[in-house]
Amino acid sequence: MTKFIGQTKIIRELNYILDQARTGVPYNILFSARTGYGKTFLAMQAVSRVATYQIFIKEDANEIIRDILRQKTMSNLIDEIHLVRNIELLYPMMDEERYFLIFATNQSYALPEAFKRRCIPMMFEKYNKLELAHIASGRLQGLNIGVDCLDEIVRASNYTPGNIVILCIRLHAVFGPKGGFSVIELRDALVNIFNIQNGLDIRCREYLEVLERIGHASLDALSYIMGVNKDTVRDEIESVLLNKGLIQITSKGRSLSNDNH
Repeated sequence: MTKFIGQTKIIRELNYILDQARTGVPYNILFSARTGYGKTFLAMQAVSRVATYQIFIKEDANEIIRDILRQKTMSNLIDEIHLVRNIELLYPMMDEERYFLIFATNQSYALPEAFKRRCIPMMFEKYNKLELAHIASGRLQGLNIGVDCLDEIVRASNYTPGNIVILCIRLHAVFGPKGGFSVIELRDALVNIFNIQNGLDIRCREYLEVLERIGHASLDALSYIMGVNKDTVRDEIESVLLNKGLIQITSKGRSLSNDNH
């Protein structure tokens, strides 16, 4: 597990588990992490090191079971497990003590307790700034940039690895032919090309504008007004705004934080 940056405690435990799993010892593991934290990438690395594997993003438990039995894959990743209907149909397979199963989710609260009790829980920690800068640096190899640029990229990406990866792809497209960029050029590109202001993309800013206009709103109302599904609002927009202290969620609904009025 040498290519993955961060989550050192999880990787340390995984290394012990993978040694056992390769000898046929069964495990059920649940990766829980925020969107963009790399849980799917790490899970793919893990199942690929155990045996011939499959990766599932399906909502029908029957289809998952059928495909595992048909392909006879001992090692399997079931991503977005919270979306799977009839999840209890997986319990016999999890109890069979034959398979290496990794489940990944960003909504562990939506999973039944009976399912979670069958799994080894692995909850991803927040990344520190050094780890995030390392991720950015690795993605910008070949470009001449300074440490101040890495810090700016981390802030603009809301301290989320997945956002950093996407932003670095965009920066390569803009500055690759030039061979690098300064922090002044980076800040100009963030605002005038990528439309990111103070670390907020257009969806986050629209969300704040809605609340500024109407005061309070439910998740359903915000989803309808913005034309964005509720999962996206909750997981990709509100997670950023809550982390920045810009909004609050109360029994009355969503509103701007007191400091943001």
